[in-house]
Amino acid sequence: MIQKGRIFLFPCPIFEGKTESLSAESIKWLHETTTFVVEKAKTARHFIKSTQHPVPIALMQILEITENKKELNEFLQVVHQGTNIGVISEAGCPGVADPGAEV
Repeated sequence: MIQKGRIFLFPCPIFEGKTESLSAESIKWLHETTTFVVEKAKTARHFIKSTQHPVPIALMQILEITENKKELNEFLQVVHQGTNIGVISEAGCPGVADPGAEV
């Protein structure tokens, strides 16, 4: 039986470049994640790079949330296959609104 992946909610600092406000554990999990659901891909890529992520952005899967629920559901199927997914909102913590509400 395949172990299911996890969905991580990564808080994007409201002030650009302030990654020191993230816990070491948050950065550790971010660095172990290469599949993301995001509000805006450009901002998410910049944030991920600012944490010195060891994997090149070009090798990551980054889905920008749209109104297309089918696309999101298909993307989330990888969690059932054991892949971890990170959710990143434009600023602040996802999960209340933004992309996290649908995930």
